[in-house]
Amino acid sequence: MIAHLGPFEGKEDAYYIRTATGRPFHQVWDGNDLIRGNSDECVTDRHKLRPLVDDKDGCDLEDEVERTDELVV
Repeated sequence: MIAHLGPFEGKEDAYYIRTATGRPFHQVWDGNDLIRGNSDECVTDRHKLRPLVDDKDGCDLEDEVERTDELVV
């Protein structure tokens, strides 16, 4: 799941994200503290997000970015 929040808690372009599998993120920052493996959801900056497709799979990344933009709530 992914949702575009826009400006949020000091972030210029924030997104709410959740892991697809329900497994917790390996690590998440909470203020100045690095928390390991206790949450499957968080709010992050857009520049920290990366595509879920692998560049090696032959997918046209521009097409993929356009499709994911359509999914943003």
